[in-house]
Order: sequence, then structure tokens, then C-alpha cells
Amino acid sequence: MPNYKTHLVGGAVSFVLVYKLAALCAPSHQISIIPAVGGLGLTLLGSIFPDIDIPSRMQTLFYQVMALVLLVTLLFQFWKLFLSACALSCIIFLLRHRTITHRPWFLLLFPLAILGYFLKISSVSLHLGLFLYSCFVIGALSHILLDFGIKKLFRRGF
Repeated sequence: MPNYKTHLVGGAVSFVLVYKLAALCAPSHQISIIPAVGGLGLTLLGSIFPDIDIPSRMQTLFYQVMALVLLVTLLFQFWKLFLSACALSCIIFLLRHRTITHRPWFLLLFPLAILGYFLKISSVSLHLGLFLYSCFVIGALSHILLDFGIKKLFRRGF
């Protein structure tokens, strides 16, 4: 089983692939430096996200971010977002290692729901939102690929 450093390297390689693919698919939409850095960060985050279900650096980072989210949602009285963040924080305790967070279908659908919500509340373009979504997802899928390999990935099923 690879350690978090190996997963981060896999995430970095995955980011280069997504960035190049985005440039090929939409040459008229140049990705500036700030979205590219955000994409790199999301790819690296995605590359360690599946290990959120065990005591790890990802779990520590998750709870630090959630503490900030909870504080901000309380300050601005975003009650629905606050309750959603609380529920998500509690659900993590119920997960066993390599269950739902290591399923490709979950890694495709979970961030898609977040993308839909984010596009609804912000003025981010669909193109940029899809780029950032792709960065996270390809990073998370690289984690699974490193954990299980290609043959085991397809045997586990989507």
C-alpha cells in the first residue's frame, strides 16, 4: 500500500494530464495561473481524499477544514450548509477503510454534487467548474489506481 507521498506524486502527475487535456479540448479557454494552482491543489487533495476514512493526514486536514467551514457557516448563519457540514463530519466516523471512499462511482458523484451546489451559489463559469471537478476526480482515481492497480480496480467494480 502506497504512503501519502506516493499518492501526492500520483496526484501531481494526474494534474499534468488533466491540464494538458483541458488545453487540448478547449484551446479557446486558457486556464490562468490562479485556477491552475487551484486545480493542482484539488488534484493533490483528491489524491489523498480516499484515505479520509482512517486516521491519516487527510483526515486531519479534513477536520481542520471542517472546523473552519463550521465557524464561517455559524458566523454568516448559513444553517443548511452548517447542518450538512456537521452531518458529513459525523459520517466519516462510521466508515470502514476502503469502503465507499474507494469506490469510483462515489468519487465521481460526491464531488459532482458539490460542483452543482458551488455553481449555483457562485459566479464561476461552467468551464472552470468542470476543470476543477476533473482535477479532484482524477486525483482521487489516481489514489485508487495506486492502491489497487488496474486489474484489481476493474475486478472491484464501479
